[in-house]
Amino acid sequence: MNKNSSKTIVILGMHRSGTSMVAGILARLGINMGNEISGKGLANPMGYYEDQKFKKLNDEILMLSGGSWDNPPDEESIFQQQKLINKEIQNLLNNKKGIWGWKDPRTSLTIELYLPYLKKVFFLICHRSSPAVAKSLKKRNNMSIEEGIKLREIYERRIEIFFSKYPNLKRLDLNYEEILSNPKKSINNIIKFLKIQITNKQFINAINFVLPNERLHNISKRMLLKRRIKFYSKHPWLIPKKIIDKILEKFLKK
Repeated sequence: MNKNSSKTIVILGMHRSGTSMVAGILARLGINMGNEISGKGLANPMGYYEDQKFKKLNDEILMLSGGSWDNPPDEESIFQQQKLINKEIQNLLNNKKGIWGWKDPRTSLTIELYLPYLKKVFFLICHRSSPAVAKSLKKRNNMSIEEGIKLREIYERRIEIFFSKYPNLKRLDLNYEEILSNPKKSINNIIKFLKIQITNKQFINAINFVLPNERLHNISKRMLLKRRIKFYSKHPWLIPKKIIDKILEKFLKK
């Protein structure tokens, strides 16, 4: 049995905290993130990498508990749905094999219902500063800054309460800003934590997926160019082939 034989990877974190980015990284490292993945959108041009089956089930759990993603029900109300929802959870998980994972921020509220049925589970916890999360929620959902900060605190607190109950679970905490500033280091940390074997091409694809995008981070084209030049000057072997082809094309025309 090799290192990649059987693992479950669960991404937890508040909405707008980089969960989609981490899920996208995992997908490029060869990890199966689901069959019914939601695509790109105005709020997330890089893609959501969100398995719709998990999203629908989590929405159902939260609704039955008297709440929603932006109005989290209390823990006891969620836990009371255990008997009612157990079969659906088992049916969803039974078909999963090999190394796979899922991402849905709502899982941060419902994870305790899934835990009894998860095998060889690894948790990736995504964090982002309160002001940045609140600003992003205001733009996407027209949520007030105060509401956004409060909601983030609830998600963060629920995650920590969960791990305080199960302190032996494997977790790796990731920071959104740190991943953007040093994708190579962050991706290496993920690979080491998960103990997975990847190809050099997968590693390069994962890094190029993270590199700053002006539409996502409101970075000026000049600043974006400076960042990319700085990064690729340190790691020239990671320059995408399409960029090399463009340079060669211009050179050969001269």
